[in-house]
Order: sequence, then structure tokens, then C-alpha cells
Amino acid sequence: MSFSAQRILPILLILGLLFSSVGAAASKPFGSELSETSFTQKFLTGRSLDAVEGIWNMKGGNLTFQLAISRNTTGGYSDYDYLGVFLQSLGSSMPYWSNGDFCLGLKKTADAAFNNGFWLIPNLLWTDKIATPISYVAASDTLQLTFPGAFGQAINLTGSRSGQTPSSGIRSGSGFFITTSLVVTCAHLVEGANQISVEFHGDSKLPASRIAVDRVNDLALLRVSGLEVFVTPLPLAPARGASIGERVYAAAFPTPAQLGRSLKFSDGIINGLNGLADDPRAFQISISVPPGASGGPLLNGKGQVTGIVINNQALGYFFYKGQTIPGAAQFAIKSSALSALLNSLGDSEHYSVGDAAAANLDLPQIAELAKNAAVLVEVK
Repeated sequence: MSFSAQRILPILLILGLLFSSVGAAASKPFGSELSETSFTQKFLTGRSLDAVEGIWNMKGGNLTFQLAISRNTTGGYSDYDYLGVFLQSLGSSMPYWSNGDFCLGLKKTADAAFNNGFWLIPNLLWTDKIATPISYVAASDTLQLTFPGAFGQAINLTGSRSGQTPSSGIRSGSGFFITTSLVVTCAHLVEGANQISVEFHGDSKLPASRIAVDRVNDLALLRVSGLEVFVTPLPLAPARGASIGERVYAAAFPTPAQLGRSLKFSDGIINGLNGLADDPRAFQISISVPPGASGGPLLNGKGQVTGIVINNQALGYFFYKGQTIPGAAQFAIKSSALSALLNSLGDSEHYSVGDAAAANLDLPQIAELAKNAAVLVEVK
């Protein structure tokens, strides 16, 4: 059974009435008569912003509204590091909220992009609002709010950033050399970037420039000079296709600020030959793809690139244009899309296609191949 966010949120209201003893009267921690411009000028200007801070245009089901989040500098609400307030509806009916209403409290966690807290749900039986637990994933330009499951199904609202983007600097992802001077990564990571750099083996950090972007398939190619004699480009898997149950391997640099800047290597299987709603552009895989891993190679047992991994939040927002991705599912973009992007450059770029008859490698050999091609991609 499928439920939209608008249909299932009333169910959450009832569950909240039954299971939550936390009531919260409507309050306006940042004041009233707030606009996107005034909130930005008062609370988001003149300092570095954390990933979750900003003005967000939220969407889920038929609900569309504007949410403002800032560090808690109010002197109150001491349990929360960030506070979120309702700014305005963006076309949907939301009679229980008014401008400036406190609706979100967040605490910092080990990863600044991931937060837990609560969302205040309007209570239809009395004027107070009730608190329901919620988790959030924030990136430089996307926000996903996840409500607890009802009937086994979590509810997601997704948002795009409106207004000022965090100025604290650097966001990161993963990539790999497909030729001695071309790096593959995800388009959403580098689009709009003023500066791009790649880090190889933890010490060689060089500037990179975009030379090709495929926004439909969330792929980008970067030009990097100076590492030609050090890298070993990865070959593409031949076009024979993959099989369900085939063992695959991912190499990436997830959340380097917390997990470190060394390459992380993991294995799993292809558990679906298509993406969301049988999309033929993607595989479903059993390997976890945390933030920062997007753009890393998915390798087959021969050490050939059969896909490019992408984090679920980015997949849902950039690849599937706002659709909700089930939390347990993980995906990779098929290498056929990468082959098409490389071919669009003409004969000047020579990449390798692996031999379908090549012998399988053992795990340390595949890891070594990944190590000599994978890069940490950082953008400003």
C-alpha cells in the first residue's frame, strides 16, 4: 500500500496523541513577520553556516512550504542546537501553522550533516502541538526529513535550498580515474562549484576542472593534470551486463571529517538489475552508500567498473527529482551511462574496456586497483 505524505501525516497525529506526552504551545523563537530575506539577514549572514542551516523549500506529497533553520542563539530551548521555524506555505493548505512558528528542534551529532530531534505536529484536538521524533539528512543544497514509520513505511519530505548556501566551505565526495587525466564523479557534487580539487593517496591534492556533465544521469568528468605517472585508471566493464547475485565492490571516501580521509572499501552483491520503479539506468546493490561516497566506483570481480555509487539522498533528489527512496535500498548508476558520456568527448579520450573473459581477482587485488585510481573530491 502506498501513502502520500499528506495522507499519512494525519495518521502520525493520532499516533502522537497516543504515544507522546510532550506538548508544546506555539512559540516564535526568532520573532514574527519573517521573510526569507529578513531571516537570512538577521540569522544567516556574516558567519560560516552548518549544513542544516538555511531557508528550505520543502515538498512531500501535496505539502509544500518554506522552512528556516538556524543555530539556537535565542537563550532558550536549551535542549537544541538548531531551531526551525515555519515561514510560509508554498501553495498547499497548512492552516495550523503561521509565520515564525517553532516547528523543529535539532541536536548536533557526530556528523554535522545528520541530525536527530523532533518535529511539532499540529494537534487537531487542542491548540498545543505534539512532538514526534524525526531524523534529518542535510547536504549543501538538499535536506531530507524522515518521520517514523507508520504501517512499516517511513515518511520523507525533501527540500531544496533557497537563498544563502553554507559558506563554511568545503563539501566532499568520491571519484576515480578512468584515464590518466580524467576523473569520474557525480554531477550534483561539482555543479555550481567555484573550486574543485582531488586528493590522491592522501597527500597529492591538485585542482580539477569540469569538462563534461550529464545531469540526467548525475555524472561528471573532471580534468586533472600532474598525476599521470602515478595513477592506474580503472577499465570499464564490457557491455555484457551484470547478473543478480553477482559480487561487487565499492571504494569511496564517506564523511572524511568523521571517518578519516583514507579510502574505504566494501563488498556486497547486485540484488536488483534496475533502479527505482524498474529504472534501467541503475542497479540496486547491497552495499551501504553513506554521504560522501557518491561518485565512487562499483567494481565487478575482475576489477572493472560496472557502476558508480550514489548516496540515497542525492539519488532521490538529483537522479529521481524529488522521489522518496526506501531507506533499505541502495543504488549505483550503470556504467553504460558513463560510457556514453566518455564517447561524447570524441576520439581524443582513450579509456579502457575490460575483457569479459578475464579471470576474477581476489579481494586484496581489487582493493589495490581501487586504491590506485580512487580520489577524494572536494569542492567550494
